[in-house]
Amino acid sequence: TSVAVEKTEENKPKKIFISHSTADAEFAEALVNMLHAIGVQYNEIFCSSVPGCWVEEGQDFIQTIKKHFQDYELYMLYIHSPRFYNSHVCLNEMGAAWIAQSDYSSFLTSDMSYEQMDAVVRNTEIAIKVDTNDANFRLNDWLNRLLRWLNKPAVETNVWEYHRGIFLNTVKNIHYNQKKTSEEQLSEYDKERLKKWVDSGDNTLFQAWYAEGSATFGLGAKNQYTVKGGREIAEWVGFFKRLLSLGLVELVGHKKGHQDYKLTEAAYIYFD
Repeated sequence: TSVAVEKTEENKPKKIFISHSTADAEFAEALVNMLHAIGVQYNEIFCSSVPGCWVEEGQDFIQTIKKHFQDYELYMLYIHSPRFYNSHVCLNEMGAAWIAQSDYSSFLTSDMSYEQMDAVVRNTEIAIKVDTNDANFRLNDWLNRLLRWLNKPAVETNVWEYHRGIFLNTVKNIHYNQKKTSEEQLSEYDKERLKKWVDSGDNTLFQAWYAEGSATFGLGAKNQYTVKGGREIAEWVGFFKRLLSLGLVELVGHKKGHQDYKLTEAAYIYFD
């Protein structure tokens, strides 16, 4: 489902929007708790997994998201995880925020690598990876930026360091399930696209050409797709990341403007 975004208007109320997979609700809750502890009110946060910040009973989820993009100036907090890139809703939110040119910051779960960030928000941008040695310092920079955006006063040092420590201790100790099997991880749409590639008999390389917000993706020479917009591009990139993580394709080249993949034997065995 797509979200239509109107042009940003001045003087809209500000709100923090936490974009995350429902499977990362524990991480999102820890982030909300830290925000609330430093003076951000629940009504200044939208987070679909946390009471007080979520979609109210009887309300439509998609329409609520759409209304937030229309009615508020948003600061997006992305919780990047392998689960985030398997969520159409998350990719939709990222694409809508990109169109609206919303401010944002990125958090990486302990089981997420920088190399996996290859959607609208790319791995060339500085992010906060919670299990690295510099996480404390990155969070300090983020706090100052966020408070400026919210026009809120500085937080007392001891209060901030205490709640920063609780947050990092919580999220670093979240236990994630082992990697899913290909049957669990690939959607029906993923399987359909992969089948077209396998059945084409063409093991030529996948390529993507980016130009002025559009991209062309190839599943062999016979199946070429040109898409526009952040959400569609992010979804295609996610598709190839899922194939790569499952060993169904391998990366054979990385040139300016595109990456080259080819099918592995496992891709053909998958449909035997």
